Amino acid sequence: MKSELGYNRRKILFFTLLLLLLASLIAIPFCLFRSKTVTPVAKRRLSAPLTVAGIPKKTIWGIDISHHQRIINWNHLTDKPYFIFLKSTEGGSHTDTRFKKYYAKAREKKILCGAYHFFSYRVSGEAQARHFIANTKLHKGDLAPVLDVERARRMPAKREIIKEVNNWMKIVGKHYGVEPILYTDENFYMKYLKGNLHKNYQLWLCDYYQQPDVNWKIWQRTDRFRLSGIHGTVDLNYFKGNFADLQRMTLKQDCCL
Repeated sequence: MKSELGYNRRKILFFTLLLLLLASLIAIPFCLFRSKTVTPVAKRRLSAPLTVAGIPKKTIWGIDISHHQRIINWNHLTDKPYFIFLKSTEGGSHTDTRFKKYYAKAREKKILCGAYHFFSYRVSGEAQARHFIANTKLHKGDLAPVLDVERARRMPAKREIIKEVNNWMKIVGKHYGVEPILYTDENFYMKYLKGNLHKNYQLWLCDYYQQPDVNWKIWQRTDRFRLSGIHGTVDLNYFKGNFADLQRMTLKQDCCL
């Protein structure tokens, strides 16, 4: 029995080594293939414009900012963007501490500006719409308000997301007299919102790797853009159309608090 047991052990060891060898032969080409496919994606992200000089000619471009940009030296903002979106509110109670100051400065510099709300899944769409309206005074000529909807760690049921997003868009659109803009990424839009919105809202899509396949009006191209007067990096956005097209997406009257 001892000799038989030793033989069986040698057989098991032999076949184990053989299986490991075969696995390594399969794994090496797979890793090489994967590295070849990942590298171009990273390069596409890095190829996005990092300064104004890299933006294609005749492109209508803009930025979006919040209190995270901290202090902005508006006098050094020599390369003025065509438009700026400013964070105003989030959820049902948070307000951006720099919205009013940034808004006043942007208008002073005669930059077309708008405001956005960051959506929360913990509060109803109606409550968030009322919060945005109560804290966001927009004027004639300002860009349409924006709802920023993104994926969260804990997501409610799809039907709840659709319901609350539609409620926000409906209430805000009625108050400001212009259809709001929806900001999200393509995957989120395709999974939750495509075909489920009450209206054909203009889309502002985020994709740092390639141009979205969905019909977008604004494309957030990169979050690594640098602009004189702003410390650190900021989001760069392209508008599909000319400046006159952009102006058609503005309020036709003042909206008081």
